[in-house]
Amino acid sequence: MLGLLLLLLAPVQPGAAAPRRPPEAVALVEQAGSLPREFSADTLLRLAASSLVQEQKWKKELIEEAFWSGAHAPLPYQQWADRMDSLPTRAVRANRLETLTLQSRAIEAMLGLDAARARQLFGMMRPLKLPDLDCSEGLTPDVSTYYKLSAELFAQAFTAKERDDGDDIAFLKQRIAGIDSPLQLAPALKNILGLKVTSEQRIALLIAFAGAFDRALGTDRAYGAVETALVPDAFAEMSETPAFITALRAYILRQVRGRRCADNIPSAGKQPVSVERFNALVLKLDPALDHFKTISPQETMPSGTNESYRSQLLWKSPHARGVLASLQWLHHGDPGPNAQERLLTLEERSKDLWLQHFQETLKLMDDWKEEDEASPEEYFCMASDALSDLAALAPPGRIRNRAMSAYLEFLEEHYANIENHNLWFTQFRQMLYRARFSKDPEEKAWILHAMQRSSNPIISLYSKLESLDVAP
Repeated sequence: MLGLLLLLLAPVQPGAAAPRRPPEAVALVEQAGSLPREFSADTLLRLAASSLVQEQKWKKELIEEAFWSGAHAPLPYQQWADRMDSLPTRAVRANRLETLTLQSRAIEAMLGLDAARARQLFGMMRPLKLPDLDCSEGLTPDVSTYYKLSAELFAQAFTAKERDDGDDIAFLKQRIAGIDSPLQLAPALKNILGLKVTSEQRIALLIAFAGAFDRALGTDRAYGAVETALVPDAFAEMSETPAFITALRAYILRQVRGRRCADNIPSAGKQPVSVERFNALVLKLDPALDHFKTISPQETMPSGTNESYRSQLLWKSPHARGVLASLQWLHHGDPGPNAQERLLTLEERSKDLWLQHFQETLKLMDDWKEEDEASPEEYFCMASDALSDLAALAPPGRIRNRAMSAYLEFLEEHYANIENHNLWFTQFRQMLYRARFSKDPEEKAWILHAMQRSSNPIISLYSKLESLDVAP
């Protein structure tokens, strides 16, 4: 970031016109320099794409700095958890702050300005290195961004001469040659085979993929994460590349006949989804089965079953359930057949009975301690949820201002204690999104104004960006 600030402050060469850089944008760039690398990179990319930065040279400088800052983000790539309300799910929520995501965003932004430089930056990315997951692991990497970006570069970043020389197809083959995990196969097939290419080029890519299946053997946790998307759509060229169909069939059998995670075992009478889709593909290509062979149920019996991961669901402790029940009353009032379908109005939330329940909820919150939960992170998630709700539900005036202050103070106090900044940002983003999607301009302005005064530089700067519509 120091390099970028020096560029901002560098004296203008004699005879050159001084670049017209808005002071407001310069100030935001300087503030971004004080943030952790992932937030700095995200902010610079937002600014480069905004109307605040018009100068092309400056845009490229911001994008370049974002690319290198993004390389230091704590999370390497996007990941998926169990997609339920659990701690791991929130810890890896897609906030676009991962190294692969940030660098891909930078390259996409550069592609519209300087295609040659975009390709150079792509070549400077670290090779994908994915873990060999076991069934107890609840997180699975998602590297689809890498192959989506590869497809965009193939389509936009090669000159006519380079295409005539076959450099674009060689570029795709290099991506295929780098595949060594099941987690890479499905996104690579989807994005690369989905491109507009000639019949001869598609055949060459299918043959290259046939070799990738031998390198991409992995655990069932990794295979199960991409199993539903593994089998591609049918192309006429597949009938001319039996090696691809044969390799895909052998690959599926090797995976589904190994030890499977309990949550990947199909229900009784069902075939694994990859087998079902492979058989459908074969029947579409070769209805009479003269050239290809489907997979029978007898061939797909797994050699064993491993236990699945344990989900860390939130709101399980007695105190947490008490707080949750109290919050539900503040949202819906007394329980009844249709209570969950109706939200209390502002008028109802201004009455003495509601305010009494509000005070009782605050007392529950005050008595709720970190030690009541399985981990500080679980307590942080639930308590910040509750405080965010209280600030959003309170009627305008002193009570709402105090509730917002309590929410912001909680985020500020816990920032240093939450090692995973993505988790912390997930909890902050809830209020940011309340402002973004509010239908009441006054409410939106109140939320953003309150957050801009926060002592935490991330809260303050992101709220300022939101108020300027500098959003992703």
